[in-house]
Amino acid sequence: GDIMAGIVGLTEIQHTNGTNAITVGANGSVTGAFISEFDMYRITANTSTTTDADITTNWERVDDPIFEKIGTGISQSSGIFSFPSTGKYLIHAQSNLQARNGTVAQGRLRLYATQDNGSYTLRAQTEMSGAIDEVNMVSTQILFNVTNISNDKVKLNLATGASVIRALGDSTLNRTFISFMKLGAT
Repeated sequence: GDIMAGIVGLTEIQHTNGTNAITVGANGSVTGAFISEFDMYRITANTSTTTDADITTNWERVDDPIFEKIGTGISQSSGIFSFPSTGKYLIHAQSNLQARNGTVAQGRLRLYATQDNGSYTLRAQTEMSGAIDEVNMVSTQILFNVTNISNDKVKLNLATGASVIRALGDSTLNRTFISFMKLGAT
């Protein structure tokens, strides 16, 4: 068969609820949210030293004057992160981990996920080692196909076998943080 080529002229593309997703200007400029959800949280202070503990306190949505979330945003309660809508989310966690009270052979930043709002499974882990007071940056990420916003959640955890580690935090810049980007529908 013949292949036909053509041009489609658009001024807007709408969501199913009638709101504009993308607007095309007269000069060809395109505005709109190609990413429907993006959010980022950080800890505002160093965690207590630990051998195995969830990061439950001092979380804040990034509040720098240059940051603005896209969409509804992620909810957070005592370090448990919940999603505003179903979809495929790229989750990136990063931390500056510091060895304390001796050399750390294996310090871990771990990302746990649940699909039943209770039983958490380890889904990603990144590791560091270091002498006392040494700081290492670690990061990890997962793609979470969120199908139920009441049950699907994530949390971060610090663990080490031999000594203690802490995650470094700051209220004015990202030292330990987690970000969420919705890439598409489930």
